[in-house]
Amino acid sequence: LSAPSWGTQQAPASHVAGSMAVFAVGHLAVAWNEELVFRGYGQKTLALALGRPLADAVLVTLFALFHPLKPLTLVGEAALGLALLSLRDQRDDIWLPIGYHWAWNTLQTAVFGPSDGPPSLRPLVVHGPAAWVGRPGHPEPGYLSTLVNLSVAVGAFLWSRRKHLS
Repeated sequence: LSAPSWGTQQAPASHVAGSMAVFAVGHLAVAWNEELVFRGYGQKTLALALGRPLADAVLVTLFALFHPLKPLTLVGEAALGLALLSLRDQRDDIWLPIGYHWAWNTLQTAVFGPSDGPPSLRPLVVHGPAAWVGRPGHPEPGYLSTLVNLSVAVGAFLWSRRKHLS
């Protein structure tokens, strides 16, 4: 990856700011809605019906299937779903997952969007294999983001269990 220029070198600052604002608001709506369905009301309701472990497995799978049906995307989105679920368990609410989800999506588009897409603050150019870094601006994670999200999931899980482990 490289970020050879600022977005304002490719488009007027007002276009970059407007694009970033639209992305930020749009991703807030997406994060809010998806978290309500997959880690909020949907998770609580399904956990009552199926038990927590099965409900979590079903919802992580559905979250992955809600995104493009490509093998790497399914694995990457499942990893994100696990991270969001682990963050939800930190405080037993959806605010932390909403923030993480919003930040994740906003960073991929408004801040580090594709150089051939709508204006972003620091457009990225992919030089290496997209399988490793995904496609900026698209819900197509690569191995790197999958590893990051799995690390967040494990870290959040261990953090929430730290009192039980000592």
